Amino acid sequence: KIPWGPMLKSKGFWAVMIAMIFSDFGVYAMWTVVPAYMNEVLLFNIEQVRKRIMRNGFLSALPQLGSLIFVLSTGYVADYIVQQKIVRAITARKLFHTIGTISPAICLLIISFLNCTRRYLAVGLLAVGVALSGIMISGSYIVNVGDFSGIYSGIVFAICNTVSSFGGFCAPYITSVITRHKTTAQWRIAFLSYTGSFIISFIVFSLLAQGEIQPWAKDKNDNSDADVELRKDLFESDDKNDIIT
Repeated sequence: KIPWGPMLKSKGFWAVMIAMIFSDFGVYAMWTVVPAYMNEVLLFNIEQVRKRIMRNGFLSALPQLGSLIFVLSTGYVADYIVQQKIVRAITARKLFHTIGTISPAICLLIISFLNCTRRYLAVGLLAVGVALSGIMISGSYIVNVGDFSGIYSGIVFAICNTVSSFGGFCAPYITSVITRHKTTAQWRIAFLSYTGSFIISFIVFSLLAQGEIQPWAKDKNDNSDADVELRKDLFESDDKNDIIT
């Protein structure tokens, strides 16, 4: 039986839920609004982009490539520092979540004040922001689900991932509403909203995330602790018999 009540009252559940919603909003926005931003604010010529598809195709894919690299490497780093007991698991989760949210937030904040004369700086910062956001995927809230929800981690992640996707889907629509007149000032507001979403994700996860398995998430049929104690008692009993003999 799934403990819906305790699960929905858990701080860890809401930490992951809210962090995913606002992180997805910022990440999806960076992924989907880049072409429009490059055209309307940075004044990249779309026709030139089409003529030089190989060069610009690689340029457009560079942020996602960087994100993939960080996704693959962060998991190994996180496992290593936890297994070596350099930091606790929850500390590692919060550390990588901080890097994965604050880094793109700073990049987006700087971008919001740049214009077409600094287009290449803006593109570079955007690539860095998207790449570093990948740290959250393998080092933050996704793996944290298993830390506190135990045997119900699949259910918890399914709920959080489903709900958070709506935040991502809303990002392009909200951007289109904010930038309806296509002005630089409106784009600045849009980028500031992305910055704010990452900051909210950072604050909520830092304050509410849980690293220990919660009572409601433990397997009631798991007798591993009792088995360990029984083996210990039997071992001590055998030692005493050997001494007597």
